Amino acid sequence: MSNRTPLSPARRATAGGLTVAAAGIAILYVAGIAMPVVPPGLVLLVVGAILVGTVRRRWALAVGLLVGLAEVMGFFASGSAAALTDLTSVSVLAGTWIRLLGLVVAIAAGVWAMREAVPAAAAAGDEI
Repeated sequence: MSNRTPLSPARRATAGGLTVAAAGIAILYVAGIAMPVVPPGLVLLVVGAILVGTVRRRWALAVGLLVGLAEVMGFFASGSAAALTDLTSVSVLAGTWIRLLGLVVAIAAGVWAMREAVPAAAAAGDEI
């Protein structure tokens, strides 16, 4: 039996959102969207999800939130948002929506998790 406390719902949702966004990028890669052999966004999202899910520190939550924010900014700056309504390829449409929805969940849950972590740290006497 493990004595580790389970992940909070906010932390699980943050890691899950990052993972879903990474799956969206993988779908886009398989659909033939031009990107590097190892897409940096995919790597960042997977590493962020692993950190949020395994490292029980506030900085890991901050990294996950920052990765989500950077990816959503890149999503809109790169023009990927145009694929949200492009019906010429179902796989590109699906991958784009999955990526965006994962990012929205990751960011919202990341903010929620950070808000939970600060009062918990203050109560425990940790540095904020």
